Amino acid sequence: MLHLVALVSVYGQYHVLDVNEIEHLTDAPKQLPEISGFVVTPFNTVIGHNDKGGKTRLYEFDMKTGEKIRTIEIENAKSKDWEDITSDSKYIYIGDFGNNRGRREKLKIYRVKWPEKGSERLTLKAEKIRFEYADQTDFKKKKKHNYDCEALIAYGDSLYLFTKNRGDERTNVCALPKIPGEYIARVTQTFDSDGLVTGADIYGKGKHTILALVGYNKTEQTYKPFIWTFTKFEGSDFFSGQAVRVNLPMHVQAEGIHFLNGKKVLFANEEGPDLNSALYEIKIKSLIE
Repeated sequence: MLHLVALVSVYGQYHVLDVNEIEHLTDAPKQLPEISGFVVTPFNTVIGHNDKGGKTRLYEFDMKTGEKIRTIEIENAKSKDWEDITSDSKYIYIGDFGNNRGRREKLKIYRVKWPEKGSERLTLKAEKIRFEYADQTDFKKKKKHNYDCEALIAYGDSLYLFTKNRGDERTNVCALPKIPGEYIARVTQTFDSDGLVTGADIYGKGKHTILALVGYNKTEQTYKPFIWTFTKFEGSDFFSGQAVRVNLPMHVQAEGIHFLNGKKVLFANEEGPDLNSALYEIKIKSLIE
């Protein structure tokens, strides 16, 4: 059930989505109570993963019915805190970079080949892209810091991380190569997201490219989700063009986001009290106009 809520933004270009503009597609399968990231496959199915802990598995399911199709085991990997997943034409990238209390010194992105259509159970071997933040020197446990991350995209020849800044509620952008190895992640851009960013995706080419960030503002009582869209930017200077914020009229822990095509975007929420993890659909036109 969606609960209407009055939201206020300090931004000039924003709006609150009408509840009728959000379509509930399906509940996620029971194996994904904490769905934190997902991608849509060339076969029009969804591959998703859970949040921190648990087994190193991806689950493929039907986006219309939520029925689990198969389990994909990931070898040569650990599930410390998987937070987002993205892909290009050859690989899927799994971001094991959740860092709630700012204590992690070694962060990873796992790269696996796109799974072929077929067997009910599949095993893929992961390659590792390791990284550290260039400017983090303090690894003491704390609630307020800017070194958590839950959002990842593959764009051109690079991977881009969008941090979940618990300290200032902005998001920083760091670029990494797609090639396995060890790297230093340096901040290249910062945007005042006015909330915690928990997922990202990008779609299109050239001047028609659109970037979407999903996240939420959290109070002691509830989550207030939002989606930022960015258009008319040059190259990977994502925040140089037009930015629009849409507040979603519901109380859910929004986590992953993915463009279904040039007309629709999907987002997911984690399980909550009296609320199943689920997929929702929104028309892109509703987010950018």
